[in-house]
Amino acid sequence: MCSGCEVTSLALFLNFYGVNRTKNELASHLSSVPLTYPNELKGN
Repeated sequence: MCSGCEVTSLALFLNFYGVNRTKNELASHLSSVPLTYPNELKGN
């Protein structure tokens, strides 16, 4: 599940404008694609 800064910022923005959603609610609708770089480091 994606629950980093991006989804937290989105939740704060929406809540400010009266759309009451938690970051976990929003994150459940996002897909995450694991990424492995050639040097074996990971990211998404």
